[in-house]
Amino acid sequence: MSIETAVASRRRVRVHRMKKIEIPTPVSLSYILLPWLIVAAALAIPLIGGGNQEVGSTEARIGLAAGGRIGPLGEVYGSWDVSLLPGKVIPSQIWGWGEGGIPTTASIRWPSAIAAMLAGSLLIYGSWRKLGGSAAAWTAVCWGTSIAIIDRSEALNVDFLTGLWTIAALERSLSRGSGFIAGIFAGLAFLAGGWTPVAIIVLANVVAGSPGGAFSWRFLLPLIAIFGGWSYWTLSVMPTAAWAAVLTLPFMQKSAWFLTLEVVAGALPWTAFAALAPAPSLRASWSDQGRSRVTGWLRVTGVSVIAGTIVPGLAAAARAPAIAGVIIAAAASLDRIWSTPFAFPRVTRRITLTIAAATTALGVFCIAPLSIYLALTVGYYRQISIFLAFATLVTALVLADSAWLGKTRRALGCLVTLALLIKLAHFGVYVPEINYRTGEGPRGRAIGQWVPPHRTIYTVHPFPADLMLATRRPVRDLPDPRLLKYQAGPQGQSKFVLLHPEEFKHWPEDAPPLEKVFEYRVEFGHEISHVLARTKEPMFK
Repeated sequence: MSIETAVASRRRVRVHRMKKIEIPTPVSLSYILLPWLIVAAALAIPLIGGGNQEVGSTEARIGLAAGGRIGPLGEVYGSWDVSLLPGKVIPSQIWGWGEGGIPTTASIRWPSAIAAMLAGSLLIYGSWRKLGGSAAAWTAVCWGTSIAIIDRSEALNVDFLTGLWTIAALERSLSRGSGFIAGIFAGLAFLAGGWTPVAIIVLANVVAGSPGGAFSWRFLLPLIAIFGGWSYWTLSVMPTAAWAAVLTLPFMQKSAWFLTLEVVAGALPWTAFAALAPAPSLRASWSDQGRSRVTGWLRVTGVSVIAGTIVPGLAAAARAPAIAGVIIAAAASLDRIWSTPFAFPRVTRRITLTIAAATTALGVFCIAPLSIYLALTVGYYRQISIFLAFATLVTALVLADSAWLGKTRRALGCLVTLALLIKLAHFGVYVPEINYRTGEGPRGRAIGQWVPPHRTIYTVHPFPADLMLATRRPVRDLPDPRLLKYQAGPQGQSKFVLLHPEEFKHWPEDAPPLEKVFEYRVEFGHEISHVLARTKEPMFK
């Protein structure tokens, strides 16, 4: 039909445009699931062997307090301990209830391991929101395989029960401002660590520039309410001097002049990669939100290190957020270099390759000779030592090839392998060896086997807390031996006392008479280290 005919017949000619159909590019299922599988595996690392390593004397006081009553402070040797707030003690008490009401080393280690995992989950979620799934996976790897997470003992003294709420408050403040929820987290940090983590949170908000300001009434309201509730609880059960002692205790501590080295050691083997974050090429590759996140957490690290070093008592609260800031910066840098290595200048790739190669080589140099020595000399560790020696040597060969060819990704893969081998060596060699060499478990269990369950062991002078925790019995301190007959217990049954040999030898005549039950002698010697005795009454009646 011609156009003239169509116009004459008053018919409309419609032109139909074809819509452009976009065929989506197929995405591999493994590409979607791989980052989250990595996150799950990395978060599980703190939980592997979470309760195996024995505790030191300071940590053991938490376990002794977990065996007592719930209160505004922990109760150790029958007295209030102003260094133990309920946020540290109650998680161990809950875990102890699951173990039959008698706290053990696991009652201290497992809450700390779970707190470390939850703190890492918060950092991973924040990286996923601001930097993407790949950055979240790298955050999980760096956090889960760092030395501070692998070894939660007194060596680095990182308090993750306090650090969990400190990191939660900072994460909330840096992303959404100092609001009501950040104030609740700050209040929970106070219940675990006192006013020192609150000071770190406030200082970090001021320096890092929290959205909406560092202070707001919504932030202060829950914090003041939690502090007021704890103060009322404390003053209702103990003298005002105890309440004041909790607030002034940090000022009695020394300045931590080596805090910077502790933070560097805690974030290993990823510490050096945080130094790449200020590079202009890396900063330009991040989005505005990602750049703000990395910059904010680096400022948190700077504030925590400076304040924790100079101000007495702030070091304990500053370690966890400082290490978290280093991990965030290192993971963000590794994410960019791993995803698009050739998008950066050659010098940046060379620096990254050098850091990865040097760190891996140092780790291999430390692990390989020790593994070979243990495989040849100590049969107990032979299987795991052979595996560690073989794995580290293979890693060294792959690393040498990567450094020669300039393969940055392969070198980073060697570093991840080394981090996993460090965890394996810590779990399979270091923990059982340190428990055997320095742990008080054998001595404590030897004492506890002579005391009926749930019966109290009395002492005239406090023995090491880790020794008394290993007995798995309640412990109370006697101000005077003559007060033993007034202590509560089963009517007409004997009471048990742990004494130094000289204390047993010179036991007062006007105190309840004792008879020896058990004496512990020093290994490879004949010196008696302590004596377990009981009053001359029936053990059972």
